[in-house]
Amino acid sequence: LGDGFAFMGRQKKFEAGGKDYFIDLLFYHTKLRRHIIIELKIGEFEPEFVSKMNLYLGLADDNLKGEYDEPAIGLILCKTNNKIIAEYALRDTSKPIGIAEYKIAQMLPDDIKGELPSIAQIEQRMDEELKEKLSPTGERLKAIREKVKQMQLKPLLEIESLELLDQFFQKTIKKLFLQIINEVTDNFGKENFTQKLRMGISDKIIYNVKELEKVFSEEKLLKKDLTFFIEYSLGAFKMSGHKEFFIEEILECRFKKHWYEFKLFGPINAKVVLEKMHHETPSKNEINDISNAFVLDIIAHVEHFLNDVDRKNTES
Repeated sequence: LGDGFAFMGRQKKFEAGGKDYFIDLLFYHTKLRRHIIIELKIGEFEPEFVSKMNLYLGLADDNLKGEYDEPAIGLILCKTNNKIIAEYALRDTSKPIGIAEYKIAQMLPDDIKGELPSIAQIEQRMDEELKEKLSPTGERLKAIREKVKQMQLKPLLEIESLELLDQFFQKTIKKLFLQIINEVTDNFGKENFTQKLRMGISDKIIYNVKELEKVFSEEKLLKKDLTFFIEYSLGAFKMSGHKEFFIEEILECRFKKHWYEFKLFGPINAKVVLEKMHHETPSKNEINDISNAFVLDIIAHVEHFLNDVDRKNTES
């Protein structure tokens, strides 16, 4: 609507002759010092629109008009055949009041015309809004387009990049696998446990990181289902009165076309611990989080086993 319009309410209630009347939209124009009433109508224009607007203008002047305020102005917006027709109305029965063909805007004093948007401007803007809202999905699609424009997008990288794979292997897979090996060896390599560790690329089984690096370097595996994995199994020597303890923990790094994920497979369930796009390299903290999740999952199951042993010993 432009400068000067202050919103005062929607479905503003007035009472007259024991009946309640509700104005669609009520504004106050700070420059013109007039109340502005906007009525929204659907369908073809009807003569009763004019008489009702005249009533609303009277109610606004009688109830809201201050000592220094000017008489209210009405604006009728009529949606007909997917088009908006607009027209101003004045509370003066000696002048024609209506929309479109009545051209009442021509009767407005020059000082009023200069502060209000023209009929052409209102109709054009409302028609633009109407076209966007004809489809029930229009408004939501518009919001999506605006959000996408604001996003800092980067080109999508695909798995077919050898350079990308080399960098990812050196900065992430090799570093992570060595960290996990050190963690499980330090924590479970002693005491009364037996352990077995192996790793691989897709369907190739390998038993140390150096061999894994060699296989990767020689083959440069470019597969859509490319997967790095590390598998760790932990058992305990048979204890008197207890069956042998055994668990298996697997961490997979599986590549998709534009993204990859790290997924943990424990004795009971599986969970994704990290997802990223190919242009995103895991941070040091994220690598630590993956390694910790791997070890903590094993610890939880060892604790469960030992608690079960304690419970059976107590019962005995």
